[in-house]
Amino acid sequence: GYNINDIMFYWTRGNESVSGLDTLQLAQYTVEDHYTSVSEAVYETGNYPRLVFHFELKRSILYFILETYVPSSLLVVLSWVSFWISLSSVPARICIGVTTVLTMTTLMMGARTSLPNANCFIKAIDVYLGICFSFIFGALIEYAVAHFCSLSHMDSHIFM
Repeated sequence: GYNINDIMFYWTRGNESVSGLDTLQLAQYTVEDHYTSVSEAVYETGNYPRLVFHFELKRSILYFILETYVPSSLLVVLSWVSFWISLSSVPARICIGVTTVLTMTTLMMGARTSLPNANCFIKAIDVYLGICFSFIFGALIEYAVAHFCSLSHMDSHIFM
């Protein structure tokens, strides 16, 4: 509640006032740079002193490659394995299709929660994961169409 006429804040040792950033470990980021400053906050009730700590983070791309891109790519390849499974092996094809769709959905939700919230914007990772999901879902639909066509083809031979 004290304004700048009553109290002034300052960093005792400047940038050296903040320590421990060299040992700080974050899963997705590294601290690139930091510095301290002193400023004033202007409100209707007066000007108030403020100590500010600025820091710059760099996103670790390796984290996203290993956490999101590699698993989603492998899921797409795994969903394509069903193309080499016999059309008559219904449980195997359905199991692979449903499992990859559900796993991809979980991966998409996990990627969404690990990134900053930007509700009205589509991020590049959303587009990439959406395309991967489309490929996986397409493989499942391909089996349904192929199975339907094989049944209708067999039915036409029965009636002849």
